[in-house]
Amino acid sequence: SRESGYRRSPPRLPKRCREVMFLRQIEGRSQKEIAAELGLSELTVQTHVVQGLRRLRAFFRHHGVAERPRP
Repeated sequence: SRESGYRRSPPRLPKRCREVMFLRQIEGRSQKEIAAELGLSELTVQTHVVQGLRRLRAFFRHHGVAERPRP
């Protein structure tokens, strides 16, 4: 059911991807700031964000949680 989808845990992201997603999505840091803090290139940070968002979208889509329309 749709409600049970909300109660399930999202997929566990790899450690570095999880760190990048937290800094970007929760703390609102820029890719440049994250790259400097973690010693990564900005492209690597962007790759982690894209991969993390894809996994989360797939999880929610699979559990029947609708995506917000893009502007």
